[in-house]
Amino acid sequence: MLRRFDPCRVQSYTNKMKDIISLLKVLQMTRNQPMYGYQLSIRNKVDVSDLAQHHYLVTFIAWQLALLAEKSGAKIDVRRTVELAMVHDLGELFGGDINFYYARAFPKARVAAKGMQQEAKNFLTSTGGENASYLKTIMDQAEEKNWMKLLSPV
Repeated sequence: MLRRFDPCRVQSYTNKMKDIISLLKVLQMTRNQPMYGYQLSIRNKVDVSDLAQHHYLVTFIAWQLALLAEKSGAKIDVRRTVELAMVHDLGELFGGDINFYYARAFPKARVAAKGMQQEAKNFLTSTGGENASYLKTIMDQAEEKNWMKLLSPV
């Protein structure tokens, strides 16, 4: 049985795809955002990873460790682990990260960096379409101090 063409349904899917494409265009910037926190210890720019490389590596490591933990009998939500790893530093998209020792020596700089990260998160979630609230939740949870509790299945 053939489905009848429904222009409203097509328009709905088109709008959802536009939202996703808008978010993906912004996320492309992760390939150009260096990880400044390591800049002081690395001399060659080629050796400094960008935000996209960092997220890929952290997500892959988290995924493999979660699978290993699950196979070992731990109650862990592998999907949640991957989601948290994937977004854990997205707030650094427009301002980069801040060196750990610099942040400890200059608390005002840390506060300013956190403010920039919050603005970046707000912008990203404004382009997230129907998944914006979920994206914001995951990004907020990735910054929680007790994030390990979030890895257990609900």
